[in-house]
Amino acid sequence: MGYRPDPVLHALISYRFQVHGRRPGATIAYITNGPSRYGWRRSSPDAEYFAGAESAARGFGFKLEHFWMAEPGLSHSRLSDIIHTRGITGLIVGPNRDEFQTPLSLEWDKFSAVKIDNMPCESNLHRVCSDRNGAVRLAVQKARASGYSRIGFVMHETWDENCEGAWTSGIAAEQWASPHGGEISIHRVTGTHQQSAMCEISCRAFQDWMGRFKPQIIIGEADMVKQYIAFWEKKEAAKLPFIDVLLRQAQPAIAGVIHHFNRIGEIAVEMLASQMRQSLFGPVKIPTTTLVECTWNPGESMQTPKNLPPLECAI
Repeated sequence: MGYRPDPVLHALISYRFQVHGRRPGATIAYITNGPSRYGWRRSSPDAEYFAGAESAARGFGFKLEHFWMAEPGLSHSRLSDIIHTRGITGLIVGPNRDEFQTPLSLEWDKFSAVKIDNMPCESNLHRVCSDRNGAVRLAVQKARASGYSRIGFVMHETWDENCEGAWTSGIAAEQWASPHGGEISIHRVTGTHQQSAMCEISCRAFQDWMGRFKPQIIIGEADMVKQYIAFWEKKEAAKLPFIDVLLRQAQPAIAGVIHHFNRIGEIAVEMLASQMRQSLFGPVKIPTTTLVECTWNPGESMQTPKNLPPLECAI
């Protein structure tokens, strides 16, 4: 019919939306489905996602309220009715971990919704997550720029499963982009490595891999890798350079890639507010993924090597 949006009218609608959001009781639901109601608070990324979302919601005049989908006796349909009856039309679906990947059966047509991270594996929602592919590529590039050519990457076996292969695809891209820049080997940690019963087994598996590949530097997550590095350094009496690929904040002692988890939560609310402003409810036909870039943090754990040992052939 020849209609063209009026930017001035759009600005007025945005203003009215913000005023509406400031009304007492205006709420956005933040949904989790983990094994316990607040277990996600013990995970640094998940806690920061919520903090960022809460801050952004407050800026729009909303209150962010947590709902636990695994409440005993609470079906997805019942939760949809509770949220809808309270006049809540905006949902943030928080990340869910491990075995809790049951598809969500909410009545999506009643809500505008945005998902944080990759799990649960809903395909009909827009989502926001950290650029893990870019994170590992940045780490490899920094290691190579510092003179390291044989790089070891340590990851848990579930990492790729939880993010659609982003980690190993980043490693493959760097190996392909610079085939003569040296080798990259992946050591996958299996089982529940946090348990003391598994610690010695995991450490010895790491030691065996170190002996075969002989990496000059390790890339991984500090909380997981530090026990392996300590085990190796104690035996070899030598420092092992390290890059933390999942750094939460700047630390002078640790070189690594910072993931801006707070910003991910903020962007999720910004996207949701845009949908609510346009009264866009229900599943989307073509979901989009917004990747939040990571930044580099120089640190003492990765220093420019002075005298690297000569490269040996990996067995």
